[in-house]
Amino acid sequence: MVQIAMTNVETKAYGFVDVPESRILTFVKPILGFEDLEKFAIIDVRGLPGFYWLQSLENKNLAIIVSRPNKLLDQEYIIQIDNQESIFREMKLISRENLTCYLMVNVPQDPKQMTLNLMGPILVNSATLLAAQAISTKYTETKFPVFGIHNDDK
Repeated sequence: MVQIAMTNVETKAYGFVDVPESRILTFVKPILGFEDLEKFAIIDVRGLPGFYWLQSLENKNLAIIVSRPNKLLDQEYIIQIDNQESIFREMKLISRENLTCYLMVNVPQDPKQMTLNLMGPILVNSATLLAAQAISTKYTETKFPVFGIHNDDK
């Protein structure tokens, strides 16, 4: 029987949970606004396949909902970022096959108003578990509607 190394993480949503070490990330380029935090876990959102908590290991009250772009967008999300070579080098990314992209999701009270941050993708090297938030040079939307265009002035 194969033993999977686990880390016990205190979460905002679920209290203490065991997380496989293969889902513990170290940010080499931090999340904007949280520059002092570098350790995060990717935890499935219960009951919502394709959505994950990006849970800080250093601040139990910081958890951000993220999703893979191909789960929520009609078109392919193309990764074009500022300082791409430098960021990939910091992440020790050798092959794009090891690159996983997540987008931050804003889920307001009315889920039909859900938006994605296309401008600040979270990039993960699945081989090294090093991560970075980057700035897209292709997309400028920080509140891209998941369910088509909606009116925020209601």
